[in-house]
Amino acid sequence: MRALGHWSRVIVLAAGVLAVGTLAAAEHVHTVAAGESAASLAKKYYGERDLGDLLLRYNGKPGKRIHPGDRLTIPFCEVYNARSGDTWSGLAKRYLGRATASSVLAELNGYAAGQPLRIGDRVVFPVVLRHVLARGETLSSLSEQFYGDMQKAPTLQAFGRIGDPKRLAVGTPLAIPLVVFVRGGAAPGNNDAKVQAAVAVPPPDERRFESPLAAASRSFAEGDYDGACEILEAICERVASEGAVSDRQEWGQLMAFVYIALDRDDDACAAYQSGPPAAGPAQFDPDLISPRIRKALTSCPPQASSLPRLDNPGAPPQIPLHAGTQR
Repeated sequence: MRALGHWSRVIVLAAGVLAVGTLAAAEHVHTVAAGESAASLAKKYYGERDLGDLLLRYNGKPGKRIHPGDRLTIPFCEVYNARSGDTWSGLAKRYLGRATASSVLAELNGYAAGQPLRIGDRVVFPVVLRHVLARGETLSSLSEQFYGDMQKAPTLQAFGRIGDPKRLAVGTPLAIPLVVFVRGGAAPGNNDAKVQAAVAVPPPDERRFESPLAAASRSFAEGDYDGACEILEAICERVASEGAVSDRQEWGQLMAFVYIALDRDDDACAAYQSGPPAAGPAQFDPDLISPRIRKALTSCPPQASSLPRLDNPGAPPQIPLHAGTQR
């Protein structure tokens, strides 16, 4: 669910972009070719034409056309899959520089206040657009124009560490955290190897993770559950983005078995349901699969997983409409 219809409203945002910065983000410099527009570049890099105007604002060109030869900075939000021990405050401190930004980071990613992270949960770290407050603007008007919801003013207040929003003066620099700049769409038509590698999709029958999966399987069989867990959690993100169907099936099943052995049944359900459909627990051979595993996976609630499916998940909305509800 992508709440992007409000981006057309960004066009009327009063001028005032000072400079732009990023947090936990990567950048690519694109030289504009003949026939390209901001909308076409947004489609190319993010899969969303509606982000063209925002891309221009990021480059300090609000409302301006681009011309062949112009160089535009293309920002990319970093995408991360939560691992064992991760917390919102820990991620906010590690990637944003301060633990106090944890509530904003959770909200931007569509999580309810206080909702904990689970293994594999997808977290997008924001790109920050710097805006100078213009006459007549308020945090409420800016949150409506950037997020489509004026009730999100506390998000800007918390992220900018603003004490009293009613006392903001014209010319005050503000930070607008945005999580819509997620890499997607077709690979760029240039030689940027990093960009192309990030969007490359392997053939569905090309296995890439047989060796680490085999190592994790041996550790599991030998009773080294912590060792198996460490191997599997370390390759989670790569299996999700690069693995063949059989890699993703094996990872989800083996990760579930390991979590059950570690008495983490909720995580086991999440891991098992994150992968492409495989044989259900009711079809597990009772001579090979223990009753404990069969019982745990049979008891999983339908689609209990908060993990992204081990395919190519879409980017989250800027602030999802369900942000105030449990996922």
